[in-house]
Amino acid sequence: MPSPDSTPQRDSHADSQKDALQDPINGRLALIFIGAIVLVGILVAAIWYVANNKDYGRGINPQPAAASAHQHPASTSTTPPATEPANAPAKASNAPQSELNQYSTSESEATGSTAMESTENTAIAQPTDAPKTQRQANDAAMTALKFNLSEKGLRENLQLQGYSDDQITTAIEKLAPDWNQQALNCARKLNETGSPLPEEELLEMLKTNSGFTEEQAQYAIDHL
Repeated sequence: MPSPDSTPQRDSHADSQKDALQDPINGRLALIFIGAIVLVGILVAAIWYVANNKDYGRGINPQPAAASAHQHPASTSTTPPATEPANAPAKASNAPQSELNQYSTSESEATGSTAMESTENTAIAQPTDAPKTQRQANDAAMTALKFNLSEKGLRENLQLQGYSDDQITTAIEKLAPDWNQQALNCARKLNETGSPLPEEELLEMLKTNSGFTEEQAQYAIDHL
């Protein structure tokens, strides 16, 4: 028959074995729990990082587009820049007196050279007066006769155009105008401007104003 002291010893030994078995289990559970917490923390951190990167990318990407949208109209602006010559005197006024003298001298030299070049160009561009030819005198005389001029009036007209007396005489001889007919045409033209003039007044106008001779003027009066 076992003694009373042996029973408690067995119970304590069993309890110690149970505790020894439970300690590894508890340690494993603790490690699993800690590992789960760590994994959850890593997942949360990863989710937070990804979410922040997306928001950051959305917040940054539109900025260059907005900047380019604001900068593009500025590049196509048609506002003319300020002219430099208006600011040149103000800049030159701050320079020493020697530099100012040099600036004014160079400017005057540039202006002088430009004036000389423009003068030379003008002189070259000016056409030289070519001498009048006989053919030109003939054409000018034919054109002037259409205005019912007398021989005196025709000569004065051609002289004003720069033709010589020899060229005028040659042109008149070549054309051989009918001066009586010229006087008659002139008298008709004078009467067309208003009411018919008296014969004495018309005769005087043909001789004095138009330069026809007495015979030519009388021929015109007789044949109106």
